[in-house]
Amino acid sequence: MIVSWNWLNELVDLPADAQEFAEKLTMAGAEVEEITYTAQRLKGTIIAKILNLTPHPERKNLMVVTLTWGDEGRATCITGARNVREGDVVPYAPPGAVLADGTVIGIEEFDEIKSYGMMLSADEMGMPLLTQEEGILILPQDAPLGKDAASWLGIKDVIFDVSITPNRGDLLSMVGIAREAHALFPNSSLKKIDFPHTHTPHDWPVNFQGVTLKDPGCPFYGLGFADELKVLPAPCKVSSTACIVRDSADKQHR
Repeated sequence: MIVSWNWLNELVDLPADAQEFAEKLTMAGAEVEEITYTAQRLKGTIIAKILNLTPHPERKNLMVVTLTWGDEGRATCITGARNVREGDVVPYAPPGAVLADGTVIGIEEFDEIKSYGMMLSADEMGMPLLTQEEGILILPQDAPLGKDAASWLGIKDVIFDVSITPNRGDLLSMVGIAREAHALFPNSSLKKIDFPHTHTPHDWPVNFQGVTLKDPGCPFYGLGFADELKVLPAPCKVSSTACIVRDSADKQHR
């Protein structure tokens, strides 16, 4: 079971850090086999929009990009990426920002044109498996300009690889892990979880109004229904095997 620390904190307020949570969960019987910290060194990246793109006057394989991220935010950078267009929203690392691998971004010059930082790919943001397309990471058009790109994407996280024993099927979901965390930390607060309603009463071919839940400890009850089923004898594997053995013996006798 893979557990996201960011997601877990959306479900329960924990008075503990990630390491303490992992230790308590392991002691309770759900062993945390591995802890992975993602994009922890990423710092200073912002969400920006491409205002215009023009070819570099001396180096035809490069483009001069003007970025904006608000009334006062504007910068020029150089890129060789071919997947960007005017109006695209992208993650931008200004001078002084730090990439996921620890690289500190500065100002570089390309034939007398300065590049103030750079637009970033998914790999440079610490998400190498996010996309198979090479080039700059294109963000949704509604991404908030000027905001911290790493925080908005939620990529700074702690990932737990939890071993769930067969008798703890209740832990095979983030909600189940949140409830377990709430039980392990008495001072924690379990947040309200709004479960989606996948069916309305008129969807059912039969009336299930007799099914009631009086215990408030069960906030969601899932009920499934199947019709037009045919009850048939199960195939006998032993008989099939015996037939195969007998058929093989008959061929050998012949």
